[in-house]
Amino acid sequence: VLLILLFWVYGCKSPQDDIKDRILEMKAKTVSIPYSQMRLYIRDSVIKKPNTQAEYKLVVYMDSSHCSECEMKKMHLWDDFVKLEDKYDGRFSVVFIVETSSNSTFDAIVSALDRYEVEYQIYVDNANVFSKQNPHIPSRKMYHVFLLDEKNNVVLVGNPLLNSDIENSLLLILEQGLK
Repeated sequence: VLLILLFWVYGCKSPQDDIKDRILEMKAKTVSIPYSQMRLYIRDSVIKKPNTQAEYKLVVYMDSSHCSECEMKKMHLWDDFVKLEDKYDGRFSVVFIVETSSNSTFDAIVSALDRYEVEYQIYVDNANVFSKQNPHIPSRKMYHVFLLDEKNNVVLVGNPLLNSDIENSLLLILEQGLK
């Protein structure tokens, strides 16, 4: 009876509790961004060099389980967040990481980026080093956009394009942290 009671108490976690637990796990460990081990896509050579030392970094991670072509079509939706890099004089940056499974996929991603005239710097990870160095990041897409502080600690998890509360929290963190 005690065993059944324990199973019932600990087995009845709500989906919200599971999400909170995953976010707490993400916040408990720093995130490693292996810039030098990924290929950098830059459409225009006039674009400034990537800012890897920003005080806050919004990581947008697209793993190989998602339709890369679909994601490339929607890259323009990030324009307002990329513009914040200039507003905060480089103290904030958006880091796009696209995980691929091979060099042929890399070529397809570059082709899609060019076709959709993506102007951002994008790290293409065809060795899966980002996911290998960060096994604490859950595989579900909902955890693949997060804000890091200067020590690469996760301070916010969620996609500001899909959730206005996340967007407002992101803007508040930047406004207060980058005064």
